[in-house]
Amino acid sequence: MKKAIKKGCLLLGLFFFFFLQESCIRQVARMNRFGQCQFTYLRTDSMEVAGIPVTRYSLTDNFQNIPLAGMKTMLHLFVKGEIPVTFKVYLQAYNPRRLKAAINQMEWQLYIENKKIVDGVNTQPVVVPGRDSTIFCIDMKMDLVKTMRVDNFDALLNILYNFLDVKKAGKKEVKPLKITIMVRPSFKAGKKLYQYHKFIPVIKDMELSGDLLNNNL
Repeated sequence: MKKAIKKGCLLLGLFFFFFLQESCIRQVARMNRFGQCQFTYLRTDSMEVAGIPVTRYSLTDNFQNIPLAGMKTMLHLFVKGEIPVTFKVYLQAYNPRRLKAAINQMEWQLYIENKKIVDGVNTQPVVVPGRDSTIFCIDMKMDLVKTMRVDNFDALLNILYNFLDVKKAGKKEVKPLKITIMVRPSFKAGKKLYQYHKFIPVIKDMELSGDLLNNNL
């Protein structure tokens, strides 16, 4: 009787072991298919500078459309050596294969003018059905002063003008910047992390001004 119970437990354990192995193999295949998807930039929105919602309209007329309290907050933080910025980049992933692609997290890297500025991890699951497309977003956060080493307010303004598709500020032309976003698909099963074998570019050398961060205006 005891031998039969022991044998049954052993068989049950082997069943669950092979079930988990097969599940991991399927997840790895879905992750690899996600890495082979075709990515298209859609839009960027929900930008906040120092916790203050900012749009292209906010920066016209020499910041007159930003509340005075907001301007004071920005200037105060700039003097302290920090200007936190957050925004969402929306992308479309198209899966040309028959079987679905899926991940439950991804690493991302942001490059401006071929220089890595900041990186992070998104833990939002993304599923792309076979021969179909899905829209997803990357939540980005950085400090313009610390990560980009902006040491004067004009340089800070140039970055913000680019982000918000302002090509000309008064009589001054805005210097266009180029952006690249790299992602590395992955999925986490328990404590184990499975990663795609490389970072892939979802946006490559795109000019911010006029192309990217248009804030849905």
